[in-house]
Amino acid sequence: MLLGTDEDVLVRVDVRNSSGASLRDARVGGDLLGRHADATFGDIEPDHVSSVVLTFPFASEWRPGRHVLPLAIDYEAPPGSLSSRTQLIAYLILPLAAAAEPALRVTAPPVSLDIHTLLRVRLESADGQPHRARLRVVAPPGIVAPDPPAVVDVPAHGEVTVAVGLLHGAAPANSRHGILIVAEALEGPIERMAVSTSVVEIAPDPAWLPHLRAPLVVLTLVLLLAGGLAELQRTHS
Repeated sequence: MLLGTDEDVLVRVDVRNSSGASLRDARVGGDLLGRHADATFGDIEPDHVSSVVLTFPFASEWRPGRHVLPLAIDYEAPPGSLSSRTQLIAYLILPLAAAAEPALRVTAPPVSLDIHTLLRVRLESADGQPHRARLRVVAPPGIVAPDPPAVVDVPAHGEVTVAVGLLHGAAPANSRHGILIVAEALEGPIERMAVSTSVVEIAPDPAWLPHLRAPLVVLTLVLLLAGGLAELQRTHS
């Protein structure tokens, strides 16, 4: 929900806990055209709704129209997790001062990420006009997306594919994460952002030494035993 004042943009964020377990110390943060805002939900019990308001200082350079607000919602991770907190990525569509349809269509397939991968984002004009677009990938901590975002020319007809490099940071092996792809048409007086979602699958741990630990221990004992027998035979020869 969007609220407005003469100086600020206020966005109310409602969250329902449908996990079946209590969410402890839940928080939310978002970035709206260079302005950042945070708020704290606190603890959210199962099947309860909690609300906060994010306040973004007004900026005269903002264009009216359709804006995408990416949100990072995080909470205390359950016991035994590799990280101290769990984060989810979400978004809101904000009609600031004017309603508008997206200027672009954006899609991206799911990808698997080991160390580095390319997310192939497809862009297409939604109104039959060429556009110059800024393409931004919003990912949770542990997955590194390009910064600054890529800028690409989209033709009036047909699609263009942009290969966006993703790096594996601290995200746990064999985990699954949602990401956002936001495309912003840079021309014209009206903002007409488009958004899509995709999934990044973190590959299982490729380390082979842990799987060989037991065989290596057995091999070491066999070699020690063989060496001991050889030394015993040499001593008695």
